[in-house]
Amino acid sequence: MRTFSWIGGLPWWGQMGGGALGLFLLYGLVAYVRRRRQDNETEEHPSYEIRLPGGTLQIGNVQHVGGRSEQQDAFGFSDPSRPETIEQKGLLAIVADGMGGMEKGAAASNAAIQSMIGAHDDWGGDEAVPEWMRRAVGRANRAVLEVAEGAGLEGEVGTTLSAVLIYDNAIHWVSVGDSRVYLFREGELAQLTDDHVYARELQEQVREGEISAEEAAQHPERGALTSYLGMSKLKYINQNQRPLGLRDGDQLMICSDGLYNGLEEEQIQAALELSSQEACEALVQQVLGDAGEHQDNLTVMVLEYEQDDDLHQADQ
Repeated sequence: MRTFSWIGGLPWWGQMGGGALGLFLLYGLVAYVRRRRQDNETEEHPSYEIRLPGGTLQIGNVQHVGGRSEQQDAFGFSDPSRPETIEQKGLLAIVADGMGGMEKGAAASNAAIQSMIGAHDDWGGDEAVPEWMRRAVGRANRAVLEVAEGAGLEGEVGTTLSAVLIYDNAIHWVSVGDSRVYLFREGELAQLTDDHVYARELQEQVREGEISAEEAAQHPERGALTSYLGMSKLKYINQNQRPLGLRDGDQLMICSDGLYNGLEEEQIQAALELSSQEACEALVQQVLGDAGEHQDNLTVMVLEYEQDDDLHQADQ
């Protein structure tokens, strides 16, 4: 897919590295948001080890512009530096993929990231997680609509969004569009999110006998998004209603379609046998090794959980 990225109105920002590499630290929302401004090389950020109640979470991340002229993916996570905040309302990690076929892709993806992190910052932790995540997505959608309105481009701005909240030793996720969340557990890979693409509706037409499987497979719009931030009314929001318990060794991968479209499931599984940062680097390099000149932006975050030894022994 194609994407956007923009960070506006920051109270402070800095640029690190040389040439194409830009690292923006978004302190106004007490969060870290990253993107690349220009592009010819992989953007690798330091991994983070975050203390959770009962264990640690290692976060790895890599971005690359691919064959595009602009980095329109964005990603971020809530402030990992305050243990009391993490204990009260967990850690939020997000990937957004601005739609390059539309306008203001970079602006939309970053607006969505900032809005979600702002919603997490404002959340008291007392509202049920599924309701809060759905409300936060609505807030992010309004932020993207405001980008469109401010540019006089109503109906022409959009982004996907996939987010994971690690809270109370459990996994919660929400997604709009076709960015994905995967869980790698005990050697098995599972896609947790649904893709909001026209191909799903075509498959329903096949089941109803309205079109043939061949027609569905060859439809030129099968990859078109059917739900994304920037719509006046979101058609689909995918999320889990019941928390999924976090287990020792779990790896959660959040990524844009520029990453997974270039990989087989077996390649993803093999990479996730590595540590979180090594996995991100291996995945991006595999995609780039086979990429053509039109390779999409790609972004991946991997969250690796290690349970404390005393709890792990108690579970055995």
